[in-house]
Parts: sequence; C-alpha cells; structure tokens
Amino acid sequence: MTPLTIALISGSLLFAFVLLLRIEAKREHRVVLSRVRGVLDRFVVHATLFFTQLRMHAGSGTIRIFFHQALQKCLTYLLRIIAWIGLRLEEMRTRNRMIVRSVRESREKSHLDLIAEHKAQFELTEEERTARKERALESE
Repeated sequence: MTPLTIALISGSLLFAFVLLLRIEAKREHRVVLSRVRGVLDRFVVHATLFFTQLRMHAGSGTIRIFFHQALQKCLTYLLRIIAWIGLRLEEMRTRNRMIVRSVRESREKSHLDLIAEHKAQFELTEEERTARKERALESE
C-alpha cells in the first residue's frame, strides 16, 4: 500500500464516522453497534464513578504523602550507602597513608644512619690512631 492509498482510506473512514455521528445526533439514537456501544458507555461511566469516589475517600493528599514517604525512604537508603562507601574509602586512605610512611621510612635514612656512615667513611686505621696518641702525649 502506498502512502496515498493509506491517506485516502483514512480520510474516507474519518468522513464516514463524522457522517454517522451527525445522522445519529439528528435521530437521537444509535444506528450502528448500539448494544456494544451501550456496554462501553456503561463501563466508562462506572470507571469514572469508581475513580471519583476513590479520589474523594483517599484524597489526593494521601497519595502525595505516600510518594513523598517512599522517596524519603529511598533517599535514606542512598545516604546510608554513600556513608558506607565513605567509611570504606577513609579506611583505604588510612591504610595507604601507613604504607606510604613505612616505604618512606625504609627508603630514607635516619640521622643516626648518616652519622654511622660518616664514621665508617672517615674512620682512622689502627696505625693512624696510635700515631695521633703518641703526638698528643708528646705535646703535653
């Protein structure tokens, strides 16, 4: 089917329904499918009454309060999850800080290590020590 055919069929059906509704309005009774349309009309009327009474008894405020409470509950759970994630991240951060400190301490030498290294580098041999002792005793 081409789009032109579909448009012609749709236009003619629309024209036929408008013509049918005008004829029924003039005669003041239904011509086509009167029983089925009557059943559908009664269903729509009953559904409208039911929802009107439901709204009057429950009230639109009650439904709104329910949705606000449900949203508040969801946000509370979300906040708890975010707080839990924050605690886990803080624990990881603390653990990482401790690891960094231990690595830094093992990598860097303390001032005592530097003193011991300097002492070993400039340590006098036994001969130099005895020579210095003899010079010190002679000068006294």
